[in-house]
Amino acid sequence: GHTCAILDNGDLKCWGGGGSGQLGTGNSYTNVFSPPATAIDLGTGRTAVAVSAGGYNTCAILDNGDLKCWGADDYGALGDGGTNTNTNTPTAIDLGTGRTAVAVSVGKFHTCTILDNGDMKCWGRDNQGQLGDGGTTNTNTNAGKTNRYLRCRSRILNPNQ
Repeated sequence: GHTCAILDNGDLKCWGGGGSGQLGTGNSYTNVFSPPATAIDLGTGRTAVAVSAGGYNTCAILDNGDLKCWGADDYGALGDGGTNTNTNTPTAIDLGTGRTAVAVSVGKFHTCTILDNGDMKCWGRDNQGQLGDGGTTNTNTNAGKTNRYLRCRSRILNPNQ
């Protein structure tokens, strides 16, 4: 397993098991036994506002609403439309034109995110209906299928209010 934490300045650090790239270090697929000195590179000027660490991959919502994921891509779990290739660097996920993420949850081999318009998109393994789309077909393209069965509400709390 692995653990991730967002620091008070928005930096993101992950440690623990890293054999699939889920720590996002960009330079190795090895275990890290304590929080690293260097934060994960989320892009110039970008910070994390939410993170979810699953079995073998990690996803973070950035301060601009973008979603980035990294780690194992078994069954399309990263949602990058790739070829089931693991990555140890954050990869931008296409949520659709003008869409941003407000919540994310990473499972063992699948991920779901709630978008700013209330839609939920899920991708990855679907052998037990994890994607909630009424089927059992794995998906890794265009950040999965929009779940038309659910309209979600996510509260974003401002700690300064």
